[in-house]
Amino acid sequence: MEISQDLSIDLYATTQDVAPSDPTSIKNSRVDWLPLDILFIIFERYLLEETPKYPVETLLLVCKSWTQAAVSLPRLWSTFEMQVNDFKFWRDCISRRLNRCSGDTLIDIDIRLSASSFQGTVEKMETSGLYNDILALLTGPKGEVARRWRNFIAWDPYGEYDFEDRSRFFSFPTPFLQKFQVHSFTSSPPFLPEVPSLQIFYAIYGDFASLPDLSTAIDVTLDPQSNPQSALMNAPLLVSLTIQQSYSLIVQEPHQYRLSSSHPRLESLHLTKGLFENGLEGFSVPALKCLLVEFSFRAEFQSILSCKGFPIGDLREVTICLYGPPGEIIDIYLDGVHQFLLAAKKATTLELIGTFGITLILKHLEVEPQDLFQDRSVTLKIRENEIELKPGYHWGTAFSSLRDLDTMTDIISDFRTMYKARGAMSTNFIRHPIIDDTKASKPAPVKSAKANYLPLDILYIIFEEYVLEETPRYPVETLLLVCKSWMQAALSLPRLWSTFKMRVNELKFGKDCISRRLGRCPNDTLVDIEITLPIRCSPGMTKEEVSNLYNNILELLAGPKGEVAWRWRSFTGWDLSGLFGLEDRSRFFGFPTPFLETFRVYSFISSSPILPKVPSLRVFCAIYSTFACLPDLSTATEVILDPQSTSQLALMNAPLLVSLKIQKPYGPLHEDFLSIGFRQAIPIWSHST
Repeated sequence: MEISQDLSIDLYATTQDVAPSDPTSIKNSRVDWLPLDILFIIFERYLLEETPKYPVETLLLVCKSWTQAAVSLPRLWSTFEMQVNDFKFWRDCISRRLNRCSGDTLIDIDIRLSASSFQGTVEKMETSGLYNDILALLTGPKGEVARRWRNFIAWDPYGEYDFEDRSRFFSFPTPFLQKFQVHSFTSSPPFLPEVPSLQIFYAIYGDFASLPDLSTAIDVTLDPQSNPQSALMNAPLLVSLTIQQSYSLIVQEPHQYRLSSSHPRLESLHLTKGLFENGLEGFSVPALKCLLVEFSFRAEFQSILSCKGFPIGDLREVTICLYGPPGEIIDIYLDGVHQFLLAAKKATTLELIGTFGITLILKHLEVEPQDLFQDRSVTLKIRENEIELKPGYHWGTAFSSLRDLDTMTDIISDFRTMYKARGAMSTNFIRHPIIDDTKASKPAPVKSAKANYLPLDILYIIFEEYVLEETPRYPVETLLLVCKSWMQAALSLPRLWSTFKMRVNELKFGKDCISRRLGRCPNDTLVDIEITLPIRCSPGMTKEEVSNLYNNILELLAGPKGEVAWRWRSFTGWDLSGLFGLEDRSRFFGFPTPFLETFRVYSFISSSPILPKVPSLRVFCAIYSTFACLPDLSTATEVILDPQSTSQLALMNAPLLVSLKIQKPYGPLHEDFLSIGFRQAIPIWSHST
């Protein structure tokens, strides 16, 4: 409901049983006595905590003086901080708020695209449509609103909405834009064509065909696949630069990059893995003081050492970050680290980040410290701990201090012992992180590890969190290597071996481990499957290769005679692009699935009946799909169908439905009238407008 500026209703008076019709009825209210500067502080604090239930328009209802003060504060009406769950509210109020402030008021935008709960494909499409509506309003038909942007942030941490190119909303001049930060974004030229005031630019986890002019920027964060070398050629004012690797679904290996630009004012630099050998040739940063590296190979350190314009000898703060194993034999990697630290002659702070970085580098310093950090005081930072190493400090004494630092030393000790027992120094472990079952059958226990003391229920919680974050590089088989008790606990938890959550760059890994994992759990263990196919094919893989891998995986997950399909509890197959939906795969779904509760597919074709026996089916979702015959929906409580797959015959026997959606994948609501009487059904119609 729109609130007029002269609205005289007084919430304070109403709560005190005072008639609100006359503003003089609140003459005893002390809210009238607050100075204007204090009111502005209150209002800006309220703005930070705004929700759709308590919008800033509420301030107009307190009293006449508050109304006048609120209307006179442009920041209230030109600040848009929105969460994805509130998009409908914001779509409806943006125009009204912009009308409350003058046409020259600068605008601050902060959009958070991470949903508080899981969104299915249909919900994501609806949200994506709302997102487009909001961007259209915040841009203006001819860019008249975009011209007033001061700050723009759009944060999509999980890359859920980057499948659509939205650069059309960013093709207008933005002469007052100072900060631009996007996470998961797809763009094509022209992109921010005029940004003479730009100070901060952050753009990673996306596909950026072009980048804006960075000649005025002082703080820049870029993804290597955005071709940072070209964009940075004209960025002389930079003070801070971060090159941060993207780990999107279509990237299998770190994207390699080079830098050859000159930045005379740059003081802080963050370099991610993927730097080409000699990848800093021509790069010049004479004022650099702070450096963070996330390198996995010695050659990356050598690129810094061989760069003539890199003042490594003048660095004051050095940070080495390593979350996983190096990409080569550890001794070779540590030699690169050693030469790098030896060249940092004036560094007074060394920070280690990541368990692998902490463990490997500290061990190296303990064994071979002779020529490092002996001529000056150095502050060693590890997590929340700091130790000052004075000139001539003996590293053995330093480690005695480290061993007194609570949980950190336990982790270091455990990882050292574990990797020594498992031969982590070997080339085979580094290049083939998937665990060999024969070698993992009798792992050496970590005698000093407190992991042995954890109760079984706590271990199960840890394991189930691990399986949610599993990657081919860190498979659940890793849990078998920690100690004997962890191995026994992991083998006794069937969910670890019956959950298959695969993405496109993990299909080869999934194909190789399915049979082995199914063999670890009893034959009556129910199986949960989620397969996500790409928006576009990964580099180095053709559509046919991905499609064949998909078929191989489905064959293993169904079984030659449907013996694995018999155990399905949930099946999800997302093909958002429709690239792989042209092939009929109904042969993998022609077996009885008596325990199947959830079945979701996007882009699917069947020329013969599927799922012939589904007595436990509760949720059925089929969008952008064509079915010769839908399964029995007599037990379903939630159904989502595409109009082209809708069968009135199938819905005739669906008496338990509580939620029904007829939804086009990229279009308006299917308007055909379904003349079916549901005794318990509550149809919930969703519009993707």
